[in-house]
Amino acid sequence: MVIWRYVSIYSVALLVVAVLTGCTRPDSGEQTAETQQSFQGVHTFEGVISDASCGMMHKTDDPKQCTIACVENGSDYVLLIEGVIHNLRGDAEELRRFAGEQVAVSASLDGNTLEIVRIGPVP
Repeated sequence: MVIWRYVSIYSVALLVVAVLTGCTRPDSGEQTAETQQSFQGVHTFEGVISDASCGMMHKTDDPKQCTIACVENGSDYVLLIEGVIHNLRGDAEELRRFAGEQVAVSASLDGNTLEIVRIGPVP
């Protein structure tokens, strides 16, 4: 019985820390792409630039500013494609410029990571 008391206290403490740091969000139906498949060559992907901690559910009404703030606090840029989250590797200034926006990304896919060659607005 004593051990369960400590486990419960520890679990509650972790939950409080997670909520206070903004690490939790309601289930938004997002999925992390779990493919280990790689596509050879560069392909075009369309989606929204966000950050890994917020995904589609930003903590503010301004997705651009929220994404930038979260990345400045240690989160990574991601591309949301129809509810699936892909990690992004590319020029941080370009990603910041398009934060919170719908974009077309020319990139190679390695597992769950898009290696960006070019990024721009959706035509």
